[in-house]
Amino acid sequence: SIGVVDRLKGEVTVERNGHQIEIKQGDSVYQDDVIKTEDDGSIGITFEDQSVFTLGPDARMTLDSFVYDPETGDGSSSVNVIKGMFKFVSGEISANNPGDMKVETPVATIGIRGTTGGGSKIASS
Repeated sequence: SIGVVDRLKGEVTVERNGHQIEIKQGDSVYQDDVIKTEDDGSIGITFEDQSVFTLGPDARMTLDSFVYDPETGDGSSSVNVIKGMFKFVSGEISANNPGDMKVETPVATIGIRGTTGGGSKIASS
């Protein structure tokens, strides 16, 4: 597990190992999970380094990589927001390893150095 779902509204699914399942508050998330929110859905995930990521309605993101050592604070993470609104608050990875927390979108990569941020990606046709 790389994190836990601590907020959930509406319908949210995760694609894991080729299977799509409905995710619930308190469930764990894992590297390579694909998170998808429906029109009425949103999700808040707290990762092991205490970073928090929120995904809004009608959105999709992949949890591409997450490596974190709680004893040293070293690590790196990368998520890819394919579609929708997102918000994050960085945690220990960006505090101890500036630039090693990355948020990718189809048009940009954001290297996080300790901050709160957000954005929105509207799917192109």
